[in-house]
Amino acid sequence: MGKSGQTPGIWLKGGAGAFWTAACRAALVACGINPENFGTYDQRADAQAKERKDYRDKRDGDAKKRGSKKRPHEPDCASRNGKTCSCVESANALKEMGPESWSLANSQSGHISQNAFYQGARADTCTNIPGEPGKHAGGYGYQDNKAFCMDHVGRSNDPGSDHFEITRREEQNKKYLQNKGVTKATMADIENSARGTAEIAAKGGESRINGKPTEEDKDRGAITPERKAKARLIAKAREGQAKELAKKENKGKRAGRSGRSGRKKPSSPSGKKGLKQAQQKVVECIIDAWKQSLDEMRNDVVDKYSVAANSKACQEQIALHNKKLPPGARPAKTFSDLPKARRDKINRDPDVKKALDKRTKELQKKKADTGPMGKGKKSPTEEECLEYQANWLATHRAKDGGLLPMEGRVPGKPKTTPTGFTNTNASNTTI
Repeated sequence: MGKSGQTPGIWLKGGAGAFWTAACRAALVACGINPENFGTYDQRADAQAKERKDYRDKRDGDAKKRGSKKRPHEPDCASRNGKTCSCVESANALKEMGPESWSLANSQSGHISQNAFYQGARADTCTNIPGEPGKHAGGYGYQDNKAFCMDHVGRSNDPGSDHFEITRREEQNKKYLQNKGVTKATMADIENSARGTAEIAAKGGESRINGKPTEEDKDRGAITPERKAKARLIAKAREGQAKELAKKENKGKRAGRSGRSGRKKPSSPSGKKGLKQAQQKVVECIIDAWKQSLDEMRNDVVDKYSVAANSKACQEQIALHNKKLPPGARPAKTFSDLPKARRDKINRDPDVKKALDKRTKELQKKKADTGPMGKGKKSPTEEECLEYQANWLATHRAKDGGLLPMEGRVPGKPKTTPTGFTNTNASNTTI
């Protein structure tokens, strides 16, 4: 288990809600964050889009009615300029929908760590930063649409929103690294950036607007009345959501993504001191879950695409391992479930090595080791690039058998492999 006590290997597969510790759940609730509203980029984006559409359809319909039933759009609604209805962002919408639904509808799916650390081009796994044997795994196995995300309230271009403040903080962190002459972002650099995101997520955008500038976040930009008003509206929703969630939790129920009931009642912090402690706890819980999700995502890639994981030798080792398990122990189902000794036997198997060498040459011919992804016959597909990376991850491990730490580029131009990174030939001589 991680330091916050979560169960590893479940964040992206099962959803976060049922797997936070009671202490993490209580802290999240105290900060007005629904523990259920974590998952992959796609999962959260789909949930947010549905909530927005439901309210937007209602307001569009009301605006088309006649007579006393007609309800015009809000005075500042974008529909008045021929654009999509934005009434959902208003204070009136907050009153009607309630804090929880309003916050969800006004959120965008937000990565805990910047996607740009791991890839040369967004949504192109073929440009994942290459690993260096014995040192780091680069961005191999990373998929932006399956990365661990949460709801960042507000649009990223709407000053004062949580998402805006998080995005600007990320930009400041990028400048900080660039000014230091950093070209390769270590896992420590990436985690430091993720912590900045988690802190704003825990405290809200107001914390950045009212807080003191730091070395990594010097320029807060113009603090306009409109920016403050947006931050205050979202803070009001957060405070209301904290109360709503606490009521559900205190009744012995889990809030659920749509108000579903659950189980187990945690104790919630109270008072200013209690809230500050809860915010600190939330940061640790989110960072711990994020770290575990990176390993889960990479292990999933290995198990789905690698030659070793899909070999006969792997099935034999799984069977032998499970046969010797003590009663009640969780049986292995995949390559990544196996202990180091059994994975090493699979990688040394003559048939596996032969198949790996052959497949590596085929993938390199398609440029799956360098990218970028393309649709032509001479360009690699996403699956081919992930297969190349899966083979690399399956065979290049830390001394204890675990995955090597990730490492990436400093976000910003140029969007190419930065100096110091090299694509390792994954032929039989190096794997």
